[in-house]
Amino acid sequence: MWVSIMFIRRLRKIFILSILVAGGSLLSGCGMNSVEGSGEINMAAHDALAETGLCQTNMDCRNKCLVFWDGNEKRVYLNFYVGSKKVNPSLIEKAILKRKEEIGMHTTVMISFYNKTKDEMENIYKMIFVSPYYRKDL
Repeated sequence: MWVSIMFIRRLRKIFILSILVAGGSLLSGCGMNSVEGSGEINMAAHDALAETGLCQTNMDCRNKCLVFWDGNEKRVYLNFYVGSKKVNPSLIEKAILKRKEEIGMHTTVMISFYNKTKDEMENIYKMIFVSPYYRKDL
């Protein structure tokens, strides 16, 4: 009985850690490029964000980590966390499509815009996966 409880606790910890690692890898996509052509697409996205006035320069956009990405050779997901500021997605679309055509990239790029910032999303993520310090069924 004691062994099975310890095993279940250990299994639970491993499960929670694997979820945290997976979530961390999704949130850590800011500025890293491993899919061929994604670096060019990332630069185009940052350039377009700078043109909208959300950032002063491309480097300013990178430092703010407004764009997070994930994907593989078939599909790249670009997630834009712009907070309460409204950005016209068609400007970003045009910039990405133009850059894809220039470099001959055939990978599908999916863009999503969120009205939360990076910090707000991390706080939400932490709230979802943090165990309560007290729980009781009444």
